[in-house]
Amino acid sequence: MPKMIGFFLALMWGVIFLAPCFVSTAQERGQAPQCQEHCLATHIKTMRRLSEELAKTGNILTYQDQVEVEISSYSACLTNCRLALPVK
Repeated sequence: MPKMIGFFLALMWGVIFLAPCFVSTAQERGQAPQCQEHCLATHIKTMRRLSEELAKTGNILTYQDQVEVEISSYSACLTNCRLALPVK
């Protein structure tokens, strides 16, 4: 059980801190609605994968934690789509 917790924590760390290094949204900033559609498509794909993993493993706690991380990623993606407007 402690090994499983350590593995899960390492996985979460990788998703939270390393995933943004591989995702580039800078070229999409302000390109509405394409940017938002890209975020939604990625979110749907990830949620389907998580649902399939839940069906295989039956581990609801891991699923819930992964969904929470995915929601944060989706929210960050949508935030990165916004135009950066200068402050007056």
